[in-house]
Amino acid sequence: NLEQQVAARKQAMESSLADSALLSEISQKLASAPYDVSETARIIASNFVDLAYAPECSISLLQPDNDTLKVVADYFRDDKIGETTWDVYVGEETLLSDFPATARVMRTQQPLQMTVNDPNIDPAELEYMQAFNSATLLILPMVVGGRAIGVLEFEHENEEIHFTQAELNLAMAIATQ
Repeated sequence: NLEQQVAARKQAMESSLADSALLSEISQKLASAPYDVSETARIIASNFVDLAYAPECSISLLQPDNDTLKVVADYFRDDKIGETTWDVYVGEETLLSDFPATARVMRTQQPLQMTVNDPNIDPAELEYMQAFNSATLLILPMVVGGRAIGVLEFEHENEEIHFTQAELNLAMAIATQ
């Protein structure tokens, strides 16, 4: 039906415009932020949570001298009770060799989404998710100048989420700002 096609195309265009506006807004926030890794990471983390990718977003940067990822921002918003928690895990380091799936995200520069019921999930990631009661984990590479410099991780408790390709594309556009 032509009317349905027109309505679907209109919705797609509106969504694309909203995504462009969001990218512009985040770019402006980042451009006006002081040059501080922690503050920049906090802006990125809170904006991802605002996008409803997940109630929690952490950002870890590669420490090339010892092949670890160090948490530089961690943001959790619990809308049920109206609380926001910042930086609980800041400073924690994780060896990439202990988490092969995360290492693969860094190497391939491709996002990876996992759920606790995924039959092919990496055992180390599954153990982590079970320990923190996470049903869904999305890991995005942070890429600058063609090199992966860290990861953004999004966690959903109690709910398995499957992100669409459009959502992943937008998230990657933000992650590579």
